[in-house]
Amino acid sequence: MSDNKTLDLNLVELVNLAANLFDRLFIKPPKDKAKSTFKELKQGKSLDLGTVTIKETLKSNLKLAMDYSEFCGPGFNYDIFEASLKGILTQISQKFQAKADLNIMTSETGSVLVHLPGMTQLDEQLNVMVLAFELGDIKNITIKLMFLEPSQYDAFRSDNTSEATDS
Repeated sequence: MSDNKTLDLNLVELVNLAANLFDRLFIKPPKDKAKSTFKELKQGKSLDLGTVTIKETLKSNLKLAMDYSEFCGPGFNYDIFEASLKGILTQISQKFQAKADLNIMTSETGSVLVHLPGMTQLDEQLNVMVLAFELGDIKNITIKLMFLEPSQYDAFRSDNTSEATDS
């Protein structure tokens, strides 16, 4: 991010912020409250999470969105979402504890992908969710949870998946 319209961000801090927000929104609250937040995301709504100050000079609006258009199979529900999210959070935690690379990929359009997938398998159907950030307009940062085409992860099918319940 080197052109004059953008500001260098500490992506590790941004990942940490997102992980803490997921914990506050989906892990710590009672399940019915977390499910309500999930339902808003599932309906395509972006949730306003407030503002964050970057480099002590710029305030950015922070939003949360979800794209499950590449989710495969019937029955996309909160339990599958939660298992996928916990998979992502576990990997982030392990990488932070080991002070290891977060496997961050950036694009010229301002998108950032944290390639630490949360994988769930229901019966024979694998699904893969990842964390991304949309930074195109630095005054508006969107944290995005999105499902990817699962066939690209077939090699991981039995090793790294969480079983989700259907409810």
